[in-house]
Amino acid sequence: MPDLTIMILILCFSGVVAGFIGGLIGLGGGGIYIPLFLIILPTLHVPPELSMHIAVATSLALIVPTNLSAAYKHFQLNNVSLNEIKSWVPFVLLGGLVASFVFDMISTNILKIIFILYLLACVFYMSAQKHNKPKNKMSHEDIPKLALMKRLTGGSITGFIASLLGISGSSFSTPYLLHNQYPIHRAIAISTTASIFVGIFCSVLAMYIVPLLV
Repeated sequence: MPDLTIMILILCFSGVVAGFIGGLIGLGGGGIYIPLFLIILPTLHVPPELSMHIAVATSLALIVPTNLSAAYKHFQLNNVSLNEIKSWVPFVLLGGLVASFVFDMISTNILKIIFILYLLACVFYMSAQKHNKPKNKMSHEDIPKLALMKRLTGGSITGFIASLLGISGSSFSTPYLLHNQYPIHRAIAISTTASIFVGIFCSVLAMYIVPLLV
């Protein structure tokens, strides 16, 4: 019983931290959830060859409640519009669908390696960025509209990364939108909101894929 209590407390604390990070900088918390699940799942007698796949699927499902309140707050603050979401989300879901086929073919060990390499790449990228002074808020009309190919590229890569690694994909989409001249508050808002659709769509796909691996 004490072990179970400690595990529950750790999960609750991790959820609070992941939720805070998600609302603050537009990340879904997968970087916290996945390592935690990989520690906990073996204690629940989950086969090692399935641990990473189950961790990814569970993390994807948790993205939804983690970012739901943050997305609602962004809409209240007028940081994101429905038109922006409608022009971005379909390409994100397309990338998630493609990744679901790859997810079915990759072993747990390979997934772990890809996950670690991706996190390291994110750390190096963030470390290399210059801390520029934040821009003033822009209206929706002033924000540059992404061309179709840019939405296809950025959105599909976001969805692919999210579905394959169990993260929201915001670690890619937020810098991508910033690179395309979006203000930081708008980039975070779009990434946070899109991650909800990613979580629902990709976790449902994972529910069908993981049992096939048994």
